[in-house]
Amino acid sequence: MKYYKMMYNYNHNDVDNWYSCDLVDIKNNDEYALLESKPITNWQTPSFEIDKNEGDILTDLIHNDCGWRIVSPKFINLMQDLIKDCVQYLDVEIKSQEINYYDCKIMHVIKSLEALDYEHSVYTYMGDNNEYLSITKAVLKKSKLDGSHIFRIKDDE
Repeated sequence: MKYYKMMYNYNHNDVDNWYSCDLVDIKNNDEYALLESKPITNWQTPSFEIDKNEGDILTDLIHNDCGWRIVSPKFINLMQDLIKDCVQYLDVEIKSQEINYYDCKIMHVIKSLEALDYEHSVYTYMGDNNEYLSITKAVLKKSKLDGSHIFRIKDDE
């Protein structure tokens, strides 16, 4: 099985036409809670607004200023059987005058694996106390992979 890092393709031809969302109200949520693989139990629906000056195409992974993985209903339906045990979908409100953005969700990956092969990967530690792992090239240990279609790397949380 091949694995890929889930990220935006900023080199795509029409990237300048993609919608972007700006955070309006985070409620009482911790913006950084989504960086860990712990399930979130006290989520309050945050609201975003479509930035009318940035694009006119709604992608299935919606860019936003929090860096959260906001996904479309199409993405959820296509991936449901593959990743349902590995993610938690959190409610989000996306406001727009023109288009209905109901049923978009924030995808929170709660599955993590200790699968990084430190000997063959390229990475650095960052932060004041080297508490952040920045991975340039990830090599995974086949023996630690369990067939999950989506997961976090344990130390990269």
